[in-house]
Amino acid sequence: MVIAVFVFGSMYPQYWQAAFKQLGQFYKHDDEFMTAASSVALVGNMGFRLLTGIFIDRYGYKLVALSFSVVAILCALFFSSVARSELFYALWLFLAQCLFAANMVSASVVALRIFGPETGTQIFPFVQGAIAISNMLLTAIVLNLQDSIGYQGMLNLMAVSSIISLFFIAALKD
Repeated sequence: MVIAVFVFGSMYPQYWQAAFKQLGQFYKHDDEFMTAASSVALVGNMGFRLLTGIFIDRYGYKLVALSFSVVAILCALFFSSVARSELFYALWLFLAQCLFAANMVSASVVALRIFGPETGTQIFPFVQGAIAISNMLLTAIVLNLQDSIGYQGMLNLMAVSSIISLFFIAALKD
């Protein structure tokens, strides 16, 4: 179940990391703007790695992960309606980087919290590997579907992926 959380929950931020430039060009943003926006978003990635651990310590993994899944779902579903705005495009890119950072940090936390320190350290590579599996699945989906369903279709699939992850997160113990 933990593996499924990361396979499905990692797809949206990974899609954004891979496609932010194509999405920006599609919505008529220039390279200079996208370079600036992605640089600021990477700062968010760095800062959110620290904040994710603090949030998980304070509120627990389950609540934090459910919240991040809801943010991913909303971002995926509503991106097209705000994408022409540079401000919202930059905000969506920032959020995607924050979600990516949260996934990377929470993999170790989940392994340790759910399985304990002795077994969790042995499970961690598998949980982290789920993010790699997600990336491979995403590559196959993009190669086979993006041309036929377009960017909004891909974002809808990413929302579905995040919804699936949300259900797996809800089933985890605290």
